[in-house]
Formats: sequence, structure tokens, C-alpha cells
Amino acid sequence: MAFAIFGTMNWNDLFHYNPETGALTWKPRTVDLSKGRGCNSWNQRYAGTVAGMLHHTGYVSVKVNHRKFPAHRIVWEMHNGPVPKGMELDHKDRQKANNVLGNLRLATRSQNNMNKVVPNKYGFMGVSTARKRFTARITVNGRIKRLGTHDTPELAHEAYKRAAVILHGDFAQY
Repeated sequence: MAFAIFGTMNWNDLFHYNPETGALTWKPRTVDLSKGRGCNSWNQRYAGTVAGMLHHTGYVSVKVNHRKFPAHRIVWEMHNGPVPKGMELDHKDRQKANNVLGNLRLATRSQNNMNKVVPNKYGFMGVSTARKRFTARITVNGRIKRLGTHDTPELAHEAYKRAAVILHGDFAQY
């Protein structure tokens, strides 16, 4: 069952989902869905068109009943029901506009944060400098864990990669 917007309506009443692209397109509205007003003009203008706009954050959002919803959440809820409390949706490939269902997964806030790129001047995740040497660090459950100091940024990054696989599992990025 998809998320109820108002009454007994669900996302599947409003959208078609393209499993190859992850895009949502508007379904034609019926008289009962439009409360009897303007469904013909709405259908002529929107039915069959791609729903949503790319937001400046990189996510696609869709406006329904004067309220914005993230498209990835709509896609998830069309197929899996509501996102459980305390969970978020993560884009596996880190492409915020890629809403293909196979690219979405449930994650805690900590797991979701593990799957983002943190660029630095060395080009390696988890590496910073410490007195002409390089420190490897990783964040686990909001706490920074030091992984030692190394002579090169590459060696520090190797230590980070080993720890990421152990501590972050499927969410490890490096």
C-alpha cells in the first residue's frame, strides 16, 4: 500500500513508474480525483508528462496538492510502502536524481552518511595531514575513529579503505 495523500488515494493513482529510467509520469486524473473540477484541462496539460523538477540539491521533487515530495520516496513507497520511522532512503550510486528502484535502499542516517563523497585536497577519503604526515580517520555512528598516521596519503587511504569495508559493509565508499 502506498502513502496516503488524502482520503484513500495512493501514489499509484497519480503516477506511472518507468523501471528503466526511474521517472514518474502523471496519470490522467478522473473526475473523483479532481473533485469534479478541471480534470479535462489538467489532463490535456499534464497527463503523460514527466512529473517533478530537479531541485538545486540534486534531488527530483514532485509537487502534489501544494506540497513537495522527493521523487525517490514516491518511487519507494509505490513499491514497498512507507519508509519505516528512523530510516532514510539511500541512492546506492550516489546519483541523487537516479530513482531507479534497484538504486534505492533503506538506510539509517549513519549508513546514509557513509555513502557520500567527502572530497579533500589529497583526493582521498579519510585522509588529513598531521605534522608532515598523513592521518587516516573514519566516522562510525557519529564518532571519529583514528586509524593511525602514515608517510603518504596513499598509505593513509589504504588504512581507511580496510576500515571502511569492515565498519561500513555494503555502504563503504572509498
